[in-house]
Amino acid sequence: SEAQGGPDVTRAPIVAREYLEAVRADGFAAEARFMHPDELARFQGLLIPVFEADQAAGSRALLNATFGRDAAMLDVRLSDPVEFMRRFARVMAVRMPDQPVGFDELRVLGMVEEGARVHVLVRLLTVSESASEEDLEVVTLLPDGDEWKLTLGPKLEAAVRSMDRKGRDRRPTPRLVPSTPPPEVERPGAE
Repeated sequence: SEAQGGPDVTRAPIVAREYLEAVRADGFAAEARFMHPDELARFQGLLIPVFEADQAAGSRALLNATFGRDAAMLDVRLSDPVEFMRRFARVMAVRMPDQPVGFDELRVLGMVEEGARVHVLVRLLTVSESASEEDLEVVTLLPDGDEWKLTLGPKLEAAVRSMDRKGRDRRPTPRLVPSTPPPEVERPGAE
């Protein structure tokens, strides 16, 4: 991979570890600096319908929280994808403060190359007084110049799609307005 001008594949597990440790420390806010530029743009594209649904339901809550009271949907559409994710991450940190990835130990178990992608399998161990819990995470990376960057990942993508579904459910249903009845038409043979 490096011979072709891409990043050194042996760096992929290091990037996966750095990413998970950053998310443990900073929560969702750490995502933007590790995300592949194409994935950042895709994230923004997935969330624009959520913003639109919020507005269609007569709310500016998400827009105000993310871009400020003077913002318009055009600001959302034209924002830089990195800045968009940073702004959205700040909102999510306030709305879901208990969501950071928590673990006591991280162990890279291996990696699989699939075309340009590299999937890194990681075991996360969380220890408490009463028990220990293990989770397996797959961190998928794509080359970006000479660096490895993350894809959205199934959990984040599922969360965004769930928000979109909830937003669509909030859209107001069209009001059926009775039309003016047609004028009486004389029918032949009717008296």
